[in-house]
Amino acid sequence: MRFRSCLAWLCLSLALAAGTPGNLRYGAIPAGSGSRPVLIFIHGWNSDASTWSGSNDMEADATGAGYRTAFLDVYPDRSMWDNGVLVAAAVDQVRARFPGAGVVLVCHSKGGVDAQTALVYDGAAPKVQRLITLGTPHWGTPLADLAWSSWAGWLADLVGVKNDGNRVLQTGYMAAYRARTDALPAAHAVPIYTAGGTKAGPWFSMYWFGGMAIGRTSDGVVPLDSSSLPYQQGRLFTRAWNHGELMQGHNAWPYLQATLAQPALPAAAAPVLRAPAEPVLPLDRLYRGGRTQGGMAEATFPVEAGQPLLQVLLETGAAPRRALLISPSGRIHVFRPAFHPPLHRDVRGRDGAGLGEPVEGEDGAFPGAVARQLTLPDPEPGLWRLQLSAENEDAYFLTALFPGDRHTPMPLGQARALARGRLLPLVAGASAPAVAVHTVRIAPPVAPMRAGAPGPEPVVLNRTLALTWPDGRERDVIFSEAE
Repeated sequence: MRFRSCLAWLCLSLALAAGTPGNLRYGAIPAGSGSRPVLIFIHGWNSDASTWSGSNDMEADATGAGYRTAFLDVYPDRSMWDNGVLVAAAVDQVRARFPGAGVVLVCHSKGGVDAQTALVYDGAAPKVQRLITLGTPHWGTPLADLAWSSWAGWLADLVGVKNDGNRVLQTGYMAAYRARTDALPAAHAVPIYTAGGTKAGPWFSMYWFGGMAIGRTSDGVVPLDSSSLPYQQGRLFTRAWNHGELMQGHNAWPYLQATLAQPALPAAAAPVLRAPAEPVLPLDRLYRGGRTQGGMAEATFPVEAGQPLLQVLLETGAAPRRALLISPSGRIHVFRPAFHPPLHRDVRGRDGAGLGEPVEGEDGAFPGAVARQLTLPDPEPGLWRLQLSAENEDAYFLTALFPGDRHTPMPLGQARALARGRLLPLVAGASAPAVAVHTVRIAPPVAPMRAGAPGPEPVVLNRTLALTWPDGRERDVIFSEAE
């Protein structure tokens, strides 16, 4: 089975988009709910409002606790500028249906960015009591950077995960959004509560691949340090749950209910937290990627002496006819399907592991792609070669991981300096690497933004730094920044 939606690298949702944007579905009205606020639930990227019900017990838990609910379909593949308008309109509709009722926005993933846009830019702030975000990439996600990069963009485009919805989730775009948004009074007018996860799993699931691609603590889609805001009123929870588990009622609802039972402080009285630490970028990997020619593709990469482990992740648009990794001495290793247990979201307490026999993993860093993997202890030093044969023309993305690399992660500021030609040693006293910079300039489809939006959209520079040390070691770093 092939899925066309969501990044893990981004799965920012758990279902194929099927809703009508702007549609607002109301839940059952519990007895005695008139004194409580109405909860508007907003889904994430490439998803729809059904993600809150069915196999998710969030709707049932909220209704059972005596809350009126509404479930909004936003555009699954558009930016926050389009979706903010829909959220603001939904707030007005709920207030008209329930005169005098308060409104609380409960958002998963990108839905939190859409909702904050409605508060700050579309006039919804005076009408909303609280904003609650579950696994929202307030500062973007490296999975979006990866999808728009020079190495992985071929595959991301082929499997349909490049659209306006994740273009704006690049870390460079969201840095520009945060600088513009957080300076406005309306950003601080509504108390904000956030939540995040630290589990990138289960093994070989889409969240595992996403976590490997992110390279730091995450829920498999959103880095933990991206899930909070410096001026939030409170942290709902930080738990060892993956991106999908964060929105499950049996997980999140007890925290939501406890927070809703407490009176919200005026936003001005909320504690102001320090800005998040500068992100660090992993220095334990290199990338290769592109299109097949005549159904064939080859790529090479070096492995230095003394490396204890090599882990290679290969993703293609369709199952390859043959995928081989050939060592410097000519030994042939066959890529194996990445097997993982299916994710049964309706099983409580199973941490998403589910039941049944393993199935072939198809949701890697790019859901919709087919994943293969190899793990090789004590790999031979020298030049390794990928040999790929496809049934039809295809695209591929390869990540070579070197667990236990002796270099610490690179601060984002240092990566920016290297991209600008400032050669800085990565370790005190160590030889500086040669740096090759590959940049993809990503302009918005239409500029300026829609009427009423604050100025033109940023142009994003998606950077890949190829670092080569004198001893032959090679590593890549991918990030983005506003032009």
